Amino acid sequence: MRVKAKVSIGYDLDKVEFVIDDATKTIRMKNFPEPEMLYVEHDLDYYDLQESMFNEFSADDLTNINARAKEYATTLIEKGPLFQKAKEQKGEIISLLSDMWQQTGWTFVIEDSILQG
Repeated sequence: MRVKAKVSIGYDLDKVEFVIDDATKTIRMKNFPEPEMLYVEHDLDYYDLQESMFNEFSADDLTNINARAKEYATTLIEKGPLFQKAKEQKGEIISLLSDMWQQTGWTFVIEDSILQG
């Protein structure tokens, strides 16, 4: 059996709090989240299921194998470098947000310790 996985690590911007002050044209950003696994898709390849002496798989067996494969892929992803790479890109994401708002004539203020960690 072979497990292949595709994953997306990133930031759920729905969790960011934006406080908008129309009078001063200021946007304050708070509570920027930690990176998280946004999407995991895995695929299993079975070798010669028909010809193997272990060809007695029930639907429950295949469901269990599939669940364990996804758990295994998720564990490897959590231990891998993707979360660190996402953390390294946090400043770039915040800079893009800042540039976007400043180009519209608004002041963009980052509150809390968003850029730490």
